[in-house]
Amino acid sequence: MEETEKSYPQYDDLNYDDLTTAFSRLDTRVKGEAMYGDDPIALTNLKSELNYVKNLMERREIEETTFTEGNDGTVNISGPSGSTTVPEVNFVEDPNNVLPDVLDAFNESFDADWDEIEARLEN
Repeated sequence: MEETEKSYPQYDDLNYDDLTTAFSRLDTRVKGEAMYGDDPIALTNLKSELNYVKNLMERREIEETTFTEGNDGTVNISGPSGSTTVPEVNFVEDPNNVLPDVLDAFNESFDADWDEIEARLEN
């Protein structure tokens, strides 16, 4: 017999923040039912509902995250948990312009004269 996920349409249109509130309330109910309840079916149903909300939260977290590049090279990252701006990053700094020599040295055979390569890099 194939198991199908129950649907709880009352949560389908909620945003991330509202789902977080619903999750917290359901979690409290699950804990209460686990400690004081006497109906295992009720507990199973609450856990199913809790998992449904958790899965929606994970999808909303991804859907509601945006990346916006600024004209100054910064990137603004906004999502359900807030937003932040990260500065422009230069991944390779080459103040002495040695990168072309390094790449040339790397591309040469490993049988190369390492003293010669070292001398080139010192220039």
